[in-house]
Amino acid sequence: MIRVSSIDIASHCPGAPAQLAKVKRTAEQEAMLSRGSLAHLWIEAALSRGQAAADTEVPLPDDMGLELGAFFSWWSALGQVPERFEVELAHGDVVGHADAVRKEGTKGSVWDWKYGDGQRWILPPAQHHRQMLTYGAIYAETEGLESVAIHLVHVSDREQDIFVMLPEDIKRALAFADKVAASVDPEILTTGAHCDGCFARHGCPAHKEVAEVAEDALVPFAGLGGALDRPMTQAEATQWALARKAVETRVGALNDALRQFILSGGEVEDGGSKLTMTRFFRENCTDPRGALKALSLIIGDDAMLAASVSKGGIERALTVCGRKPRERGVILDELRANGILKKSDDETFVMRWKK
Repeated sequence: MIRVSSIDIASHCPGAPAQLAKVKRTAEQEAMLSRGSLAHLWIEAALSRGQAAADTEVPLPDDMGLELGAFFSWWSALGQVPERFEVELAHGDVVGHADAVRKEGTKGSVWDWKYGDGQRWILPPAQHHRQMLTYGAIYAETEGLESVAIHLVHVSDREQDIFVMLPEDIKRALAFADKVAASVDPEILTTGAHCDGCFARHGCPAHKEVAEVAEDALVPFAGLGGALDRPMTQAEATQWALARKAVETRVGALNDALRQFILSGGEVEDGGSKLTMTRFFRENCTDPRGALKALSLIIGDDAMLAASVSKGGIERALTVCGRKPRERGVILDELRANGILKKSDDETFVMRWKK
């Protein structure tokens, strides 16, 4: 049995579902999940019985109350009305719960609430979001629908990505789910970029092994420091060439963790000065390519090779960089003109970033 919520990571690591099933979350992770669950309960109550009822039934901390109140006002203007909430879905060995659904004839809609600052920048768009595609496909199969619109709703950002799944998309997503379910094996653990979003990584033996290899690889070079004042010996060069990949994997994971920390509003001392989100981006916004580099810090360098981000998301990042409206327009025009951004039919921009 595999949860829809872990379908993407299981496609990269067959042993992930087993690791996730026995993971002990940190206090920080528990707090984050608790706030997310609270937001889901409030939204369900607000959309089904009204904001007043939600405020009474689901007491919120002041900061969440203001945030979700603004979300409800934004949502009310959209005119989208879910029919059922917390809907159980199953396809073979793949199971999960969709946050909300609605059926109208042979068409349907599935909504998923994503709560937390900056989720719009971190998560892939709906058309590439494996969890949402799986929810949509199973719901379509269950209800006999010809098409289903999947809504990836970013609560804190008050934005949503929508992708309409047609029969070929539904078929493809179900086949993907079957393939992943059939490949699940608790004995097979793989490491890579997918580890960064896995709650089980700190207790995962494969992830621990990579970290230990990286640390061991640095030991012979601990005394060298900075730039070498002499040529490397043949033995050092060979050893470093073999160790480099493990070190880069570890450094990449740590840089991603640092980025997530800063995106969540954290601050950290960096060489005597504070490294904050605003400074983090502004240092990389000196020209059009620098602005795009700032975006890569948001969603990761590797993802920039083929990532779809809305125009609004790009403009927001440029705003954080301190760019004025006219400057933002010039930068977008330059990025499109040199082929780094390519406008697609669904009004997103496909990034072609190369370091």
